[in-house]
Amino acid sequence: MAIDSSPLEGAGRVEDTINLLGHAARKVVLCVADLLGWTADRVAREAGIPALLEASVKRALDTEWSDPNAKDEALNTLVRQLDSLDAWLRQRLPEELRKPPLKEHLDTLAQIRTQDLEPDPDGAEATTRAFAKVWLPTGAFPSRIRICAMAERARVSVSTATNATSPRISIPI
Repeated sequence: MAIDSSPLEGAGRVEDTINLLGHAARKVVLCVADLLGWTADRVAREAGIPALLEASVKRALDTEWSDPNAKDEALNTLVRQLDSLDAWLRQRLPEELRKPPLKEHLDTLAQIRTQDLEPDPDGAEATTRAFAKVWLPTGAFPSRIRICAMAERARVSVSTATNATSPRISIPI
C-alpha cells in the first residue's frame, strides 16, 4: 500500500519520499552554490538535477500524482537526477565531499535514499518501500531529519499470511 501524505496543520508536517529527497538535495545544492560562489540554479543545471529549478520538486516532475505508475516514473526520474548530482559532485568537489558542511547534507540525502528506496525486484530503477510519512517538528528540517525520520517513520505493509485480513504497521528499527 503506497501512502502519499498531505500537509498537516499546526506544529508539524508530513513529508513523502519525493519531498524528503527533494528537500535534502536542495540543501546539498545550496551548500555547493555557497562553496563555489554560484547560484543554486547554476549548480542544479550543471549537476543535471533540473527538478530543483522549480520551487516544488513535485511541480518540476510534472506528473499525474494519482496514477501509481506515473508516480513511480517521477520517483525514478528524481533518482536519476540525484545520481547525476552525485557524479557531478565527485568530479567537481572530491575534497569537499568529506568535509562539513557538505558532508552532513550528503549524509542526510544518502540516509533518506537508503531508508525510503529499495531496488525493484523486476529490475527497474527504484521503488518506495512506502511513501514515507515522517513527522517533522516545525523548524526541525533538515538538522533533525535523521532523528525524526528514524523515530517517526512507519511502513505500512499488507500481511501475506492466509489468516490475516487487515494491514499491519511495521516500524523499522
